Amino acid sequence: MLFWIIFFCLVGSVGGVVAAASVLVLREELRKSLLPLLLSYATSTLLGAAFLGLLPESLERAAPMAVSTTILAGILQRLIFDIPFSIDIPFLRKAYRL
Repeated sequence: MLFWIIFFCLVGSVGGVVAAASVLVLREELRKSLLPLLLSYATSTLLGAAFLGLLPESLERAAPMAVSTTILAGILQRLIFDIPFSIDIPFLRKAYRL
C-alpha cells in the first residue's frame, strides 16, 4: 500500500511539473492568452476543493436552510461583482474607468 501512495505522489508531482513546463514550449502570444485561463482554472479548483471540504461540516453545525441561503447569496454576490469585469462593454469600461 505504501508503494502505491509513493508511486502516485511521484506521478502526480512529475506530471504537474511536465504540464507546467510544456506551456513554455508554446508561442508567446498563445502563452499570454492562456495564462489568465490557466490561473483562473487553478484558483477555481483550489476554491472548489476547499468549499466542498467545508460544506459537510457546515451542514452538521448549522441549519441546512441557513447554509443554503448563505451559499446562494455568495454565488449571487460573485456573479454581480464579477460580470462587469469579465464582459468587454465600452460603457462599463468608462463607468469603472478601466
